[in-house]
Amino acid sequence: MADRIPELSEGPPRLRDIVNRIIRALNPLQNLSGDSAFINVEKTSGGVNIKLAIDKVIERMPVSGGGGTAAAASSVQWAEVIVAVADCVPEAPSGSPEYAGISSYIARRLDSQFEEFDPEHAAYTLDTQVIDPTDNRLYTVTADPAITNMALEPHENLDEWEISEEIKIEYAWGLDGTTPVNLKNVVPRYAVGAIVKIISRSITVGETTTTRYYLDAGCSDMGDYADRTISIIDGKIAAVWM
Repeated sequence: MADRIPELSEGPPRLRDIVNRIIRALNPLQNLSGDSAFINVEKTSGGVNIKLAIDKVIERMPVSGGGGTAAAASSVQWAEVIVAVADCVPEAPSGSPEYAGISSYIARRLDSQFEEFDPEHAAYTLDTQVIDPTDNRLYTVTADPAITNMALEPHENLDEWEISEEIKIEYAWGLDGTTPVNLKNVVPRYAVGAIVKIISRSITVGETTTTRYYLDAGCSDMGDYADRTISIIDGKIAAVWM
């Protein structure tokens, strides 16, 4: 049996947790040998080489909605949920964000290097991106050549800043992959601040190729809000007796 890869005991807690999850997933693979359709594990004097046949995996991944075809390009990355999916609030004012609910996630890669907005900074120039300290959203400078009012935070000055969607997750992974699904009707559900693994794929529809993001988790459809048999109550999944 090969020596186990040791887990990290030092470093930033969030990064350490993610790396240790990867290590715990890799350790069992060291006991494998030979070839398969998807993975090849080679034991060497220096350790273990693991080769994953991505092209074989891609063939079995669902195709996008809208009749598109999946290009052979896919990657997995870790991100933090910045805006979470939320059910509608019928008693909220009509037309408000709370009344409509939120049907997609906004996430930020853990290795992002964006700086926080600083009113003492020299005037930010066109296309500069910073994090607003109040709403924790990413904003891009639209003022040309630079910001003229540094006293206002980005969310207060949308004449010179534009909010960015960063990584917008609108589609469920683990369903049929061919029909867009309202993420408000899908479990699992992730809260703001949750660390999630996401998949990005290049999707071609007609002559247009775009990047689409999915939560890297098997998802189940709860059904529409009015007739679902399971629901989210105080952050917990609960059965609903019809």
